[in-house]
Amino acid sequence: MPYQSLTLPDFAAKFATVDSCLEAIVQRRWPDGWKCRHCGGVRYHRLRTRRVLQCATRSCRRQTSITAGTIFAQAKLALPKVFLAIYLMTDKQGVSAMALRKHLGCHYDTAHRLLMLLRGAMADRDQAYALQGVVQVDEAYVGGHGDGRHRRGRARDTKRVIAVAVEQSASDVSGFVHLEALPAADSESLHGMVLEKIKPGARLLTDEWQGYNGIGDKGYDHQPTISPGGHAASLQWPLVHRAISNCTRWLLGTHRNFCLRYLPEYLAEFCWRTNRRNRSKQDHDRNTREATLPDRLLTIACRQRPRPRTAAGKAA
Repeated sequence: MPYQSLTLPDFAAKFATVDSCLEAIVQRRWPDGWKCRHCGGVRYHRLRTRRVLQCATRSCRRQTSITAGTIFAQAKLALPKVFLAIYLMTDKQGVSAMALRKHLGCHYDTAHRLLMLLRGAMADRDQAYALQGVVQVDEAYVGGHGDGRHRRGRARDTKRVIAVAVEQSASDVSGFVHLEALPAADSESLHGMVLEKIKPGARLLTDEWQGYNGIGDKGYDHQPTISPGGHAASLQWPLVHRAISNCTRWLLGTHRNFCLRYLPEYLAEFCWRTNRRNRSKQDHDRNTREATLPDRLLTIACRQRPRPRTAAGKAA
């Protein structure tokens, strides 16, 4: 079967009922088949009136919730609407909470909460990946307001600093990307990002900003180069500047007045989608169930436990 992503009408028709959604969740939560945790039985009945699987062994009859411990249990929406939100979120431009509210006919807070749950799952999933080989590293500034005056160093009014690292697969081809919001562009923050997300032994290509000083003593081949500034800098490190440009355009185009409070979650969504932009077709022959981005997001929504929430009711 050739690789082909479902169109929006086809996807909506495939998951139009609660039963079809529950069946898809069961297949993804237990890809090797369900097994009772109490008696080890493998046969079950799915109760039509509740979201549970009941062991078919007469002496057991224990029940297992289909959605407990998943994002679907915390989303205050009907399952077909949650599935539709997953499809819309995996589009190239993603979807804002305001737009999702209109598509699903729900309250803004409900749409925002669902998107934050999915972004948290994306961030947790990408924690397992680390960049390697030749990696371009730089910083950028997003959001906030500036007065237009020139400032020396990394001072940028109320803007937030983000670190950007991109694998260089070829001279003009990007591999994995990682964008992370930092408290400052100092050595402590930059070194922490590099140590956490880039494997030792990698070759780091950076400018001569003092925040990178000493990173070569921590197991990396650090090659700093004087930045020419302006447009010439984007030609010298094209991959990181391309990632920065794509991210800022996405934030301003899809989310417009986005809140800097949730910048880490926005960056996690951008990285998750970008890192899988070309993998779907390559992985289709190996695993048809994970062929498309909606398939992948459905799977992590089923298997990734939602992040704990703070007392204020916001995702931690």
